[in-house]
Amino acid sequence: MTIRKTDFISAAVFVSAVLLHLLIITVAFMHFSPRQPLPAQTRFVMHSIPKPPAPPVARPLQKPKPKPIASKPAPAPLPVPEEPPLPAQDETLPETEDAPPSDEPFVENAGDSLLVDFKALIVQKIAENKIYPKAARKHNQEGNVTVSIVVLKSGKLAQAEIVNPCGYKFLNEAALASVRSAAPFYLGESAPDQIELTVTLEYRLEG
Repeated sequence: MTIRKTDFISAAVFVSAVLLHLLIITVAFMHFSPRQPLPAQTRFVMHSIPKPPAPPVARPLQKPKPKPIASKPAPAPLPVPEEPPLPAQDETLPETEDAPPSDEPFVENAGDSLLVDFKALIVQKIAENKIYPKAARKHNQEGNVTVSIVVLKSGKLAQAEIVNPCGYKFLNEAALASVRSAAPFYLGESAPDQIELTVTLEYRLEG
């Protein structure tokens, strides 16, 4: 029993001695071995990341101010052409020489004075409505046109025809138009059933 304890102690001492020698050898080796440089430390540099530029602020579009429109001056009125003065509307009396009594409204017997008055009214009304065409004036046309007419008691124009024309178509047509535009003739209740007479319209340019 004593031998076993002694063997156990001797073994423990031996193991301790071996471990001590290993420790000494390890320390000596580390002390005398060349030092290896430590690996370079990696340095991290923090760079600040620039902020992205702010998006441009959209400005509201300004509407262009309307330019004041200069008022145009009112155009001057065009001159109104003056028409040549109308010739005096003289009552044209039928000729009294070698003419039948019915063609002479102003030359009648004393007993027919009332009929003369009716014929005078008809002639006056025609003279007031006398037409002188511009085309005839432009071409300096003049002349006399004799028209035979029949007027009823009611004043209605029953007949109108040219019995003595002039050499110009415009004046002949104007004479008939003048007689027709003068109708109806207001003669009154005392007028005869019909009145026949001839009227000569004279066309003359003034000057």
